[in-house]
Amino acid sequence: MPIKLTLSIALFLIWGFVSWRWYGCGIKQACPEPPPPLEDVRPLVFEWGNAGQKK
Repeated sequence: MPIKLTLSIALFLIWGFVSWRWYGCGIKQACPEPPPPLEDVRPLVFEWGNAGQKK
């Protein structure tokens, strides 16, 4: 009997999470936007494969 109860609770939690995401993103269009890509802000970048000098 405890296995059925545990399985039922786990399935309910999964169903609730999927429904919550579907309602928030699909119906309300309130999904959080992904963060913008990070820029390369290193002070000095070496090009190890390039033997020549840049001018």
